[in-house]
Amino acid sequence: MSHLAHKLPWQTLAQGLTQTDTDRWKGNADKILYFANAFADVAMEFAATATAISTGLYLKQEIDLDKWDNCGYPPEGASGGGHLPIYSSLMCGYIRLNLAIIDEKFLPREDNGVMMCCRGSNDGGHPYWIASKVRSIIQAKTHTIIKPLTREVVQQINEICRHYFEVMYRFFKKQKFTKETIVEHIQYQISLMFSL
Repeated sequence: MSHLAHKLPWQTLAQGLTQTDTDRWKGNADKILYFANAFADVAMEFAATATAISTGLYLKQEIDLDKWDNCGYPPEGASGGGHLPIYSSLMCGYIRLNLAIIDEKFLPREDNGVMMCCRGSNDGGHPYWIASKVRSIIQAKTHTIIKPLTREVVQQINEICRHYFEVMYRFFKKQKFTKETIVEHIQYQISLMFSL
């Protein structure tokens, strides 16, 4: 089951993305908007009630995106088009991994740029504490191909997604993102990820 499946309409999003051939997708704007609104509501709810960082999960600096190496760019992104901001790769990784649990057609293909960041392989890649968890679900001798989705791998994906979600909603709170801003970012990231 996908992360926060009781609150987030993952099935609706999956139904809103139709694969037309190997690398081409068609998106249903209404279903993507519905998901984006639900995601923003849940993220803002968590952000509003967030207190101390979950004990035993990570050090304080690890959950603060301002402390992550983003190649000198601020966490919200770069002015140039060649660098993927860390929080964008978190959001894309979170969405892609959750969709993969629903249907294997959403599994990332080899040399997927987002997953390369998530496993810590690119400039501005994610730090070791979370990248090592992503590497543990990737098949040997590949860069981004996820292992078969056994119960153990799905549990590992859910743990990764839980960490991603906590980093994201704390970032949204710190940046004082509005619901509208979050919705726009979700829609934009989905359109980039699936080339809509």
